[in-house]
Amino acid sequence: QVPVFPAARDVCSNRHITTSHHRRKPESSISCWQCGDEIGLPIPIRCPCSKKVIQPVDPNADAFTIMSMPRSFTVDLKALQESYRTLQRILHPDNFAHSGTDREKMLADDQSSSVNEANQTLKDPLKRGLHMLETQGRAVTEESAVDDMEFLMEIMEVNESIEHLTGSEQHEEMKELMAQIKGASESYIQDAEAAFSAGDLDAAFAAIVRLRYYDNCKVCTCTFPIDPELGHPADQFNGGVYKGV
Repeated sequence: QVPVFPAARDVCSNRHITTSHHRRKPESSISCWQCGDEIGLPIPIRCPCSKKVIQPVDPNADAFTIMSMPRSFTVDLKALQESYRTLQRILHPDNFAHSGTDREKMLADDQSSSVNEANQTLKDPLKRGLHMLETQGRAVTEESAVDDMEFLMEIMEVNESIEHLTGSEQHEEMKELMAQIKGASESYIQDAEAAFSAGDLDAAFAAIVRLRYYDNCKVCTCTFPIDPELGHPADQFNGGVYKGV
């Protein structure tokens, strides 16, 4: 049986993560809810006035706008981390414990959640790619499959290996399989990076869909046991290109 996404031989449930932003028709102007001053679009986290009042989350802002990062598949992760820390310092609850209104405290909490989501989206290559495609009208859906028999057979073999190794003590074989999954994932990340850079959304879509298949395989390896000496085979994904950290 030829697998579609999620693969027919998967031994765990599929994890499908996207970051949808509910978009509205842009307003002609936005005013601060407290001081009434007109503020620009996209809506900033704080009003530019002297009081720096926290504003509502802009439903039109994508993850790149929220994190003040260039809209590119290639992300400077150090700059992203610095932006995240700066924003969370601004939105920290202690800043509003005594001086903030109940509404501002609520808005700060909403903004903090939005920043957390945007940060997680941009840190992860798969989430980042899915987000970029979605915001450009090429959303990857549950029905987005690969019409490539050779690739589908490859995924089936990987899933069969995962099923075979689950519950076993074949740690070296598990490490080899994890290395195979990581290598394939990094290859599709590079393909996506080149495609996005060239403005080729068709190629980017194809690379991200294939990466999603392998991400599903990676998630399923979480069932592998922990070796007392080698640690968890999935530790190979901690760091490096794949996780983007």
